[in-house]
Amino acid sequence: MSHDLSEIRTLAEQGHPAAQFNFGICHLLGEGVEKDAAIAMEWFRAAAEQGLAEAAYNLALGHHHGDGVPQDRGESLRWLRASAAAGYPDALVNLGILLQEGDGVPQDLERARECYLAAAEESHPIGQYNLAVLYADGIGTEVDHAKAYLWFHAAAEQGHAPAQEALGIALLHGHGTPIDEAEAAHWIRKAAEQGLASAQHNLAVLYATGRGLSQDMDQAHHWEALAQGGEAV
Repeated sequence: MSHDLSEIRTLAEQGHPAAQFNFGICHLLGEGVEKDAAIAMEWFRAAAEQGLAEAAYNLALGHHHGDGVPQDRGESLRWLRASAAAGYPDALVNLGILLQEGDGVPQDLERARECYLAAAEESHPIGQYNLAVLYADGIGTEVDHAKAYLWFHAAAEQGHAPAQEALGIALLHGHGTPIDEAEAAHWIRKAAEQGLASAQHNLAVLYATGRGLSQDMDQAHHWEALAQGGEAV
């Protein structure tokens, strides 16, 4: 055991929650110790019981998947709520999804939006994207294309492919922003280059019609082939 790992273990055994969490990660991944999900979850629980949000989230995942602890949706939800209440962005997003879909909890679109907003304000790209979708589609709130555009843009800037495509489509149609076909093509291309099939198809359409870029049927066929899962020609 390395000196650093020995120090982490000592601190964990002394009750330091951050060290307990880190020692749990070591066991979960098998870094410097034998890989053991059950021991990892014991350390996550110790840290979670002291209020460490990251540990509570990992414990929630363990109970959700039955990894190192019994699969238990109730326990998973309990620790997910605890992590979200402490402001952990991943937990906020996942709780928001459960609330939006009514998956294991009563559907609550307003609370889902609050969860996404809290995560979005912490620069979580999935939280930003999910919040934008609520505004774009009027799910649990009035349609607000300006807010949707704002959050699609925030997520797109972080490389979130579905947000990049959605931003491009908003720019094509002038939803929440002036129409800008060249900028639309820019963002749709970024999503297409990440392998998003729908964006590859949309980029093919732009090339075929010459919207936002020079018409190029060879490029149109290239991107449509990729979208269909075939080899580009």
